[in-house]
Amino acid sequence: MTQTEGHTESPQAPSERGYPRPQMTRQAWQPLNGMWDFVKDKDAVISRPADVDWANGATIRVPFAPETKLSGINDTSFYSACWYRRTFEMAPRT
Repeated sequence: MTQTEGHTESPQAPSERGYPRPQMTRQAWQPLNGMWDFVKDKDAVISRPADVDWANGATIRVPFAPETKLSGINDTSFYSACWYRRTFEMAPRT
């Protein structure tokens, strides 16, 4: 559990809430929150996804920024770029 300013919630709850503005939802909207592959590119030397060393990366919980504890990264140091990767299947259109 995480507690801030008298508010208690589980670490996964914010990413499982769904679209943050329900009055603006779309029929075909699919949330991409969840666990993603993540690599910090401190000096922004990577220019193509094929050049990312995913094997030595980490896992991040989206939608949280890497600086936050809820992301699972909790790194407030400076880096010029970062790379995210996730595979998913699109829901069929209705």
